Amino acid sequence: MRKSILLCVLMWLMSCSQHYEEGAHPPPKPPPVQTSAADKEGPQASGAVVSGTIRLADGLGERIGSNAVLFVIARPAPVGGPPLAVKRLDISDFPYSYTLTRGDAMIEIDWSEIDALYVSAKIDADGRVGGSKAGDMEGIYPQNPVAPGAVDVDILIDTVH
Repeated sequence: MRKSILLCVLMWLMSCSQHYEEGAHPPPKPPPVQTSAADKEGPQASGAVVSGTIRLADGLGERIGSNAVLFVIARPAPVGGPPLAVKRLDISDFPYSYTLTRGDAMIEIDWSEIDALYVSAKIDADGRVGGSKAGDMEGIYPQNPVAPGAVDVDILIDTVH
């Protein structure tokens, strides 16, 4: 029993040797500010990647169903591979002005390393992402590739699957 009391007193004495004084310590550091990938890339990081107008070929407007969705897609190559940026849009009246921004990136990208983009537009008949299916329509920018920041990247949707 004496050992237990002695041990408790000894622990109490050791714990009181910290000499804590109010205000003697600097205030805690605030948590770090979270930045997005776009913020890390510079002041123009959230700017436009490409912009233009999407038009429909004559006679295609009446083929668009109520579930259809418009996608604007920028890829690093003409075919294959994942897109660098995609914008999903509800279909409205055509012609349709669009701006694909760095905020539409599918993966973290150092845009300063991108030299060329292949831009296309697709109307997906059922609104689901995936390969082309019957009823889908698409068009590509005829002067592909374009440099990031390009304007007047006008696309005519003229192919029906």
